[in-house]
Amino acid sequence: MDLSNADVYVQKSDGSRAGPYRGTLSAKSLIVKNKDFDVEEGDHIVRKLPTGREESYLVLSAQFYNGMGGIPPNWQLAIEKTTALRSPSAATSTTVNIHDSTGIQVGDHNLMNFQVAINEMVKKIDDSNSSPEEKAEAKSRLKAFLTHPLVISIAGGIAGALV
Repeated sequence: MDLSNADVYVQKSDGSRAGPYRGTLSAKSLIVKNKDFDVEEGDHIVRKLPTGREESYLVLSAQFYNGMGGIPPNWQLAIEKTTALRSPSAATSTTVNIHDSTGIQVGDHNLMNFQVAINEMVKKIDDSNSSPEEKAEAKSRLKAFLTHPLVISIAGGIAGALV
């Protein structure tokens, strides 16, 4: 029993086409019972519609089977329709979390808390009873830490600008 329902062409990346080949086409797969069918991942499968338009499918995976028993050699492809309209992506929302007066975070995964914590540390150094030399040394060490390449790669360029 032959379930073939489509004549398809293979379109290579250089634009060349081979076919037509008779196959069983569904939304996400194509089976072609022809050992000479030449296809690989990244190729496109093209089907001409009765109106003259064409549908195009991207080949995501291509498997050849030698066949066994009464099953002839065949190609089984996982495909994705490229001419279909994409559904709009979900709208993103901004999350605002207020933990206390210095712990406000707007957005996802930003550095606001880090910036507030460093600014508080600098203020506490300035407000401490230490000598001006000790305060300057503490700020210098903090700045050296914040401008270290590893810290910058983790915290971003904001780190060095805080002190």
